[in-house]
Amino acid sequence: MRENAQEKLYCPLTTTEVAAYAAELALIDDQIRQRRTEAKYAAARAQEDLKELDAKQGDKARLVREKRELRLVDVEEVADFKAKTITTVRLDTGEIVRARTMTSTELQVELDLKASIKADTSPAEVVTVVCQPEPTEVTATPAEVYEAELKAKKRRYKPSSVEPAEPEDPGEVVKDN
Repeated sequence: MRENAQEKLYCPLTTTEVAAYAAELALIDDQIRQRRTEAKYAAARAQEDLKELDAKQGDKARLVREKRELRLVDVEEVADFKAKTITTVRLDTGEIVRARTMTSTELQVELDLKASIKADTSPAEVVTVVCQPEPTEVTATPAEVYEAELKAKKRRYKPSSVEPAEPEDPGEVVKDN
């Protein structure tokens, strides 16, 4: 009796079959390397995500624990010249945030002398001290102030009412008419 059946037995491969299996093996090796690289990057991304989440968790836990948060709040600085202090007050609650001693610059009061100066006032008669001059204000050098004072004194103490013109340029010669 003879029955036909099938069994798995080893068979020699042809060179074509060996080459085909070798090509498949190379593809599988490439896929494995690619998946491992992707897995490393995914693990690194996951670690970064976990660190970020841990930091967020810590921040929220601190807020819950302390029951307060740092925020921008409108404040007003109030100057008290008698007490020589500057007090910072919250505008939302009226609470005093801090009080400090005024600096020497803050103690100086800027006077509005421009409004009280007459048009015919000479530079020698006007003395202004300004802590923070306006950007458009023209300030004189000490030498210019000194020259203006000398000119004013000369004008005040001249016996004659007619005054000779003074040269603006030191090299310029002025002739009397």
